[in-house]
Amino acid sequence: MKKNKKRDYIKIGILGGTFDPPHKGHLYISKIALKKLRLKKILWVITKKNPLKNKPYLKLKERMNLSKEITRKNKKINVKYFDEKIKSTSTFNLLNYI
Repeated sequence: MKKNKKRDYIKIGILGGTFDPPHKGHLYISKIALKKLRLKKILWVITKKNPLKNKPYLKLKERMNLSKEITRKNKKINVKYFDEKIKSTSTFNLLNYI
């Protein structure tokens, strides 16, 4: 990323999904991305519903709590939910918001 005179940019990764349920695979690829891509942090962006499935296995609150629990030892991974704020589940809208 380029540095701007007004701001210093940091490299962050975004791992989006329903995390239904969150698992060690999510954590593993996040740790690899942090190291290989030299990221300062990764956002786990949880979405309410998978468009390819009828209904989620776990409720959103459970997925958020489990995701926070599995990542609690790694301060570089932050769990977020933006669907309500941006009124969309679209990746395009999410990136514009962030």
